[in-house]
Amino acid sequence: MGIIREQINSLSKFIFQQSKFIPLNIPLSKIEREIQDNYSFYWYHFLNTQLQYIKFWQEELKDLEMLLMGLQTLIQAVKYLKTTGNFQTLDSFVLNKSLKGINSTDIKNTSISATSVSEVTGIPRANCIRKLEKYVKMKILEKDMASKRYYLVPGQLSLVRHSSSRNVLVDGMRHTISIFSEFSSTILKSLVR
Repeated sequence: MGIIREQINSLSKFIFQQSKFIPLNIPLSKIEREIQDNYSFYWYHFLNTQLQYIKFWQEELKDLEMLLMGLQTLIQAVKYLKTTGNFQTLDSFVLNKSLKGINSTDIKNTSISATSVSEVTGIPRANCIRKLEKYVKMKILEKDMASKRYYLVPGQLSLVRHSSSRNVLVDGMRHTISIFSEFSSTILKSLVR
């Protein structure tokens, strides 16, 4: 029962955050109660969304460990930039049109090492190096040759808003937004009823 309680809590918080973007003003306690009363419905839609997300990235990258490593890099970047005051959320980081607030020193300070990724993910260090190098070839990450650390290429992120060409990162972000928007729409509609 503890796991289900955690799932209800996590899903409620996610939905509550989504409801802030539209003026629904549904209290968190009401969302939790609704999810608890109709757990199967909400959990089905949540798991279905996760499966769509994972399936998309498996088809794009052919390797879910790369997705995990990419997310580690993104989390590290947002976490560091949040402490510097440049960006407060992932939204403000990705949606900033010019990314003027990010200079090359800031980006290099968001770097990760193959060792740290290995420790966090449990993926062997040699595999981490090989997969991080794939991201370098895709021009999503750059490698600092002196420190052997990897960091995001800010220009890639600015393409998210402006690109119409084929780009794994851009396509992935667009597809992720689409999947989770559909999920949020379904959930919020059912809450309003």
